Amino acid sequence: TYSDVDDGVWYFHIKLQNEKGWGATAHFKFQVDTVAPTAFAVSLSQTGVITAEAPTIIFNSLSSDALSGLDHYSVKIDGAEVAKIDTATITKGSTYTLPKETSGTKTLVVEAVDRAGNTVSAVPLTFTLEAPAAPIEQPVVAPQASSFEPFLSDALNVLIHAILYVLLGLLGIFLLIASVFTVFMLQKHIRADWALYWKHRQKTHPKVIKDLRRLQGDIHALSRKLEAIDREVERQIGKLS
Repeated sequence: TYSDVDDGVWYFHIKLQNEKGWGATAHFKFQVDTVAPTAFAVSLSQTGVITAEAPTIIFNSLSSDALSGLDHYSVKIDGAEVAKIDTATITKGSTYTLPKETSGTKTLVVEAVDRAGNTVSAVPLTFTLEAPAAPIEQPVVAPQASSFEPFLSDALNVLIHAILYVLLGLLGIFLLIASVFTVFMLQKHIRADWALYWKHRQKTHPKVIKDLRRLQGDIHALSRKLEAIDREVERQIGKLS
């Protein structure tokens, strides 16, 4: 165990010896850092009473650490850490808005923390936070209909219904006229066709009867011939028997 080791970079060099002799040397690096980071300064974008939902920090100057290096900035309000800021995102003049806070008087402390855990604090800042007033909603007043509008609406409805009734009546009259005309034309065509048929029948009826009579005579003659042939066949069959 070593004590009272000065700050800086140190190395352990260890070599093992046994019955076979000395082994290889192992090297271990370690650092000692007991020095806090350098001082820095911050301020608030608003002083006194802050009406925003949360304060905004301004980094007027930055902290640094020559031995282990700076790790982060810690922001505390009334002793409770509310934010941890990466040093890579901060340059001189940078701003950082904290999370929302409740209203009241509070104390803000920003600490710079190096990789060895050493810290340095900026000058504490006291501020009073007042939540911004809620916007006043203007009542929305619906436009009032005039007393004439209901009358106008009713009159328009009556007029529309009247027009529809008239159109329906005209349509019914048209359909009735069309039906009567159709029946009249059908009756006229039926009468004309029947007259033509009867006239044609009167002209062709005698000729048709004459032709049918001639056909009937031919059938009777053919029947007599077939009977004669049948008798002749029977006679020949008798001879052959």
